[in-house]
Amino acid sequence: MTCRVSHKINKNEPWVAIVANPYSGSGPNRRLVDRLQNALDQHGLPSRTLWDPVEHTAVLNDPEWQHTCRCVVAAGGDGTVGGVINETTAIPLAVLPMGNENLFARQFGFRKPEPLAEAIARGRTRTIDLGSANDRKFAVVASVGIDADTVERVQKWRVRADHLKRVTRLSYARPIISAALGYGYPPIELIADSRTVPGTHAMVFNFNRYALGLSFTPEAKADDGKLHWLVFEKPGLVKFTTYLASVWLRSRHLKRPDVHAGTAETIELRCNTGAPVQVDGDPSNRTPVTIKALPQSLRVIDMRP
Repeated sequence: MTCRVSHKINKNEPWVAIVANPYSGSGPNRRLVDRLQNALDQHGLPSRTLWDPVEHTAVLNDPEWQHTCRCVVAAGGDGTVGGVINETTAIPLAVLPMGNENLFARQFGFRKPEPLAEAIARGRTRTIDLGSANDRKFAVVASVGIDADTVERVQKWRVRADHLKRVTRLSYARPIISAALGYGYPPIELIADSRTVPGTHAMVFNFNRYALGLSFTPEAKADDGKLHWLVFEKPGLVKFTTYLASVWLRSRHLKRPDVHAGTAETIELRCNTGAPVQVDGDPSNRTPVTIKALPQSLRVIDMRP
């Protein structure tokens, strides 16, 4: 794919990289990106939109481009954010939300192109933690269990020989049903601070965001230097449904004797049969997985006035 350049990019002058995903969500992605470029133009910031993954990998890993890049904008969903932070954390990050849940964008107040361009021009940043799962960085959550199985099913559905299908909320309907009927709930173990916790579903959060507004770890913050973990003990769809109901009811799940929670800087997740793992909504191989906190490792454009 070709990229649009709002002005001729000079490697010696400040510029903005826009890593754009045409397959995120169901909205008018190209129109949103054009609005962002036009808004950046008005602030005197030249920008380059990179739709092709091969191209943005080459640009983001070029020290000459990195040196003057004011900011990299992940224009897409949480998977696009994950792709960018695994390419580079040397450049401040902003997000133009174009996905389905946009958990990262909602956490830090990224919404429309015009105020985003204004914040980039202002140049203020805040520094946050990340996590890593077997060396793959993540911003929001890594998990093992039925949600990871669902993510794996969605990925198999969306991959075509020549391109990806666009994933909307409706795209999850069949994979969710398939996971509900077909997931086997293999026993897993979470090991943190020499403590071993058995269960059938485990989640590790960098901050408190999840799909549908669910609050699994209400104390988690993006800059506390820790990962917040949660283990659901019992197997089965009926039991898992009751767990979700408890989460909906103002975090009552944390009072249940069959739900375990804690914080740690390093966490291991094990399963004898190799359970699926998801990282920020993308599949990430299978267990075993070692998850580590990466404190103060990413600068994010500050949207606060």
